[in-house]
Amino acid sequence: MNKAEALELIAYSAERWGAAAAMPSDEARLALRVTVWVDALGDLPASSVRAALASSTDEFPPNVGVLRSRILSWQTGDSGLPSWDEFWAWVRDVASRCSLGLYPDALALECPWPALDGLLTLRQVTDWAQSGLTAADLELIIQAHVRRTFDARISQIRRDLASSAPAALAAAGIPGIAAIGKRAE
Repeated sequence: MNKAEALELIAYSAERWGAAAAMPSDEARLALRVTVWVDALGDLPASSVRAALASSTDEFPPNVGVLRSRILSWQTGDSGLPSWDEFWAWVRDVASRCSLGLYPDALALECPWPALDGLLTLRQVTDWAQSGLTAADLELIIQAHVRRTFDARISQIRRDLASSAPAALAAAGIPGIAAIGKRAE
């Protein structure tokens, strides 16, 4: 997205949300708003930013951070990650097979979601399944442990997938990113 496209999208927001997103009448303030939009969204296609604005159902306009997160979640396809319920159902299935001895000790535990592979080991699941805990105790204790590691891994994956704003990358001196600023002028 370049400066002209950013200005057009700022005007689009003003039309969509009225006073809540009014364009500044001061030329310096408008130039600053355009700079903020280009710094935060300059590496994203203007059509994606417009789609994110159009899809917003909020009473107030989304800020550039919300727009960026929404667009990156569309691009990265968070749908490739399971919900907690899907993941826990898989863990329970593996644990039930371990308790019945259906997995030999040498078998590797393959997670159906590659991004979460290695989150649990077969030894952990086997130990849990064969522990002396009651089913209710096992469910609560293990679920709490797995949920803590699951949530941490999902958060890390989302942080890794979300690229930084172009201005932040340019300031960090990452090669090739400075060209975005030049393109936007």
